[in-house]
Amino acid sequence: MNYAILGRISAILFFIVLTPYLLNFLNKNFLKTKNKTYFKVVKFMRKLHKPLGITLIILGLIHGYMALGTLRMHTGSLFYLAILITGVLGGSFYKLKKKELFTWHKRLAAIAFVLFLLHLFFPNALYYLLG
Repeated sequence: MNYAILGRISAILFFIVLTPYLLNFLNKNFLKTKNKTYFKVVKFMRKLHKPLGITLIILGLIHGYMALGTLRMHTGSLFYLAILITGVLGGSFYKLKKKELFTWHKRLAAIAFVLFLLHLFFPNALYYLLG
């Protein structure tokens, strides 16, 4: 498997992992539905959230190493770091049940999304900014 395919798989996983938050956000701010099927989908996506998040962390590291042959500063490295910190915050919230950790988990997920877009559309941006 080459790094490009692994990157696409990782991108799909990233969006699946974001789905529970996005569905809740949509419902809270726009849809305001009480549809049971909608909430069953959200509940199912939440069950996938943790294992796919861990999978994303592992695949992201493999993808980056396969693409660059080493670990170095790159837009993908920033995105990976944001994903890793998001995962640590999510795991910490799961263990400690401190609301502030969950708040930061969601904030870092939003930052990770912006870094994903940077990585997708301008993968060599750091090379031009730093070099």
